[in-house]
Amino acid sequence: MWKVNVKDLIKERRKVIEGIYAPEFVELHTGTYKVLHGGFKVKMVLTYADNKILLGGYARGYVERPCDRCLKLSEMYIDGIIEAVYTFEKKPLSKNEELKDLANEILLTGDIIDLEERIVEGIVSSAPDVFVCSPDCKGLCPYCGADLNEEPNHTCKAMEEEQIDPRFAKLLKIKHTQEGISMAVPKQKRSRSRTHHKRAKIYRAFSVAVTTCPNCGAPKQPHRVCLNCGYYGKKQVFEVAK
Repeated sequence: MWKVNVKDLIKERRKVIEGIYAPEFVELHTGTYKVLHGGFKVKMVLTYADNKILLGGYARGYVERPCDRCLKLSEMYIDGIIEAVYTFEKKPLSKNEELKDLANEILLTGDIIDLEERIVEGIVSSAPDVFVCSPDCKGLCPYCGADLNEEPNHTCKAMEEEQIDPRFAKLLKIKHTQEGISMAVPKQKRSRSRTHHKRAKIYRAFSVAVTTCPNCGAPKQPHRVCLNCGYYGKKQVFEVAK
């Protein structure tokens, strides 16, 4: 069902494939999980254009996965995106070009395209790294492991009876004392000379040096062409329009 003949596709130019991809388990990067509700609903469209075969589609379904907070088995929805480009000739790329090229281009080596690999690729790449059964999941008690969703008012005895190292008991007492006192933060002082020096750098007015032209005697900036006569030293650079 998931195999397509390349010659037939070139003649038809476009092909739509729909079906159910139903493995018993699917292996993701976080583990192997059971597929629920009969499998993944798959729809793919293949188009032949510009001597390439373009593939696009989706694979949507549910797997059984434990919640990362409360560890209960729950249904995790996966909306897998299927994308690929099949080429008959693949141009050689340098190492730098390979790093920049993110297109999922696959070189065709036969007359049959097996789309099952693209379905699995779409499911795995779209699966989330972290999964929670619900956004409001409170997880487990870090001391006794009780489910805080089932016991919202849970108070753990282990938390109350937590043993404190006697060597740190006095430090803990100081910490509790300081928590009730608002500590003053000293102002960062600067010397007057440093403040005045900084202000002088910001608001300093830079004076422009002025000299006289040796040719016409007009005022000009040093090491610049005279705008009055067009001379730089004894050499005429341009003619002044009269």
